[in-house]
Amino acid sequence: MEIMKSESFMAYFEKISRSLLVILIGLMFLSVNYGKVAFAASSTPSPKPTIISTLNGVNNKLFSPPSPTIASNKTEQIELVNGNYLIHTNAGTTTTGTIASLINTPNTFTGDPQIIWDAGSNRFYYSFYEFINNNGVAQPGIAWGFSKGANPSSATAFCHYFNSFDYGTTTYPDRQNLGDTADFLLISSNRYFLNNNLDGSDLAWISKPAAGTTCPTASSFKTGIKSLKNPDGVTSPWLPASAKQVDSSSTGWVLGDPSYVSGSSITAYNVTKDSVTGNAVISAPSSIPIPAYSMTKYAPQAGTTTTGIAAKPLETQTYLTQVISSFDARLGHNTLWTAQTNSGGAGVKVDWYEINPVSLVLDQFGSVSDPNLYIFNPTISSDRLVVGTTKKFGDSAILNVNTSSLNTYPAIQVVSILSGQPQSSLTMVKQSTGPNIDFTCSNTSSTDCRWGDYSGAVPNPAASTKGTHGQVIISNQWNVPNIDDNTTVWQTLFGTIGF
Repeated sequence: MEIMKSESFMAYFEKISRSLLVILIGLMFLSVNYGKVAFAASSTPSPKPTIISTLNGVNNKLFSPPSPTIASNKTEQIELVNGNYLIHTNAGTTTTGTIASLINTPNTFTGDPQIIWDAGSNRFYYSFYEFINNNGVAQPGIAWGFSKGANPSSATAFCHYFNSFDYGTTTYPDRQNLGDTADFLLISSNRYFLNNNLDGSDLAWISKPAAGTTCPTASSFKTGIKSLKNPDGVTSPWLPASAKQVDSSSTGWVLGDPSYVSGSSITAYNVTKDSVTGNAVISAPSSIPIPAYSMTKYAPQAGTTTTGIAAKPLETQTYLTQVISSFDARLGHNTLWTAQTNSGGAGVKVDWYEINPVSLVLDQFGSVSDPNLYIFNPTISSDRLVVGTTKKFGDSAILNVNTSSLNTYPAIQVVSILSGQPQSSLTMVKQSTGPNIDFTCSNTSSTDCRWGDYSGAVPNPAASTKGTHGQVIISNQWNVPNIDDNTTVWQTLFGTIGF
């Protein structure tokens, strides 16, 4: 969750992630270039990604970090950050506005923006954490909605809803993560008490609307929520992520680390539809073995404050930032692509996985590390293209990360994984021009500067179908130089990356 530029708000929503740092060393993989990879079909590294285009995204001076996320259909992209949205068409037009106008809820607190494109229903869907204060009584929940048509051009082209589920007045969802099935929106999150003590994690679900350009009544949707547990039946997965489907399927997936401290597995759930009630059916948890992970250190950055003090390091977090579900023709089945920050390399590295969710095994995995750079804030997406009945590609992926060190400012870089080959080396997309220093660093109790909380990566439906591979659209954070140690300096960028 972002922090709003208000001391009272900061205290109220200060995250539990400031807990005791525990560093455990993970398993080592076979080293290839900057990274490490296993189960590769070839020993030849993937070619470095091609930066096809980049555009400045949207920013906001009241919130930090931005939590940028992206979705795209064949003709337009929508980027969301904390506080603002941007709609960009391939024809070159751009529309921006506030999140309050997009979800039609002025004077409430929102955070953790999420946006997806659903090729099955030809709609964009969004979700946010929303905190409503009803005359001093807390009403936390999920703001969600969808575009009335395939190509929304402004905030008025969306339907808007709010569900408090069973959060009541004493708990709230944090880092909510939006995915889907052919039948449901899936919204997974941690759950906290209002005193910021962790209560567990949940999966909320909402039935998708029928075809049409009007906004159905809120009562027409089936909804529900279920507490999630690890296979031990006692503990809860950390920040579970709902898979965003590229190939529409009646079976959806939710993945989460069993612990934020350390582990060597991913907890998985599948979600289907009850043929009688029409409700979502959430499976018992399963376990997918992975190489060991552990809570990460902060990432140092170059530069100083206006008074010459070394810039505080950047926050890094270990969790599965997003999951992309798509068909991999090389393997002949649907797979789940996901990534997370892990301890390793110069101090922080990124692990990525392509998962067979039916067999509960890794089809391939890798680790991107560097002896000098801290690598963090990852998202990964396949290059799968699905537009109507046209379905192509899907055996390759682009990994979107940030990097920094004591000698370098934060940067956006990408890595390619081509047809099962070992990953490429890092390719620069955008280099920040100074340290990221803002009001989140100046809190005397803060040991770092907020960053992330996540980035975004999705397939590009507008990629040419005549090539051998598709493209991926990314969204991530960079920053301009420090202004006064208080003003937010983060910027966002979205771009198209090829192979």
